[in-house]
Amino acid sequence: MFIATTHSPDESTTKEKAIEDFLSLLGRACEYTKELEDMGKIKKGAYMPLYESVCDDAKKAIDENWSDE
Repeated sequence: MFIATTHSPDESTTKEKAIEDFLSLLGRACEYTKELEDMGKIKKGAYMPLYESVCDDAKKAIDENWSDE
């Protein structure tokens, strides 16, 4: 079973903390792909490019859309 948790965002959440927490959640989700790799269900080497791509996209989306209002 995969469980991923972070603190719920609130008014004091900074952009940096939001990125950190979101990447933590995404990292756990990508670990599922790593498990599939380890079992031979998907091709070796699929995990890292997926993880890097998802992290880059998440950081960019939060950074470009962040509002301090």
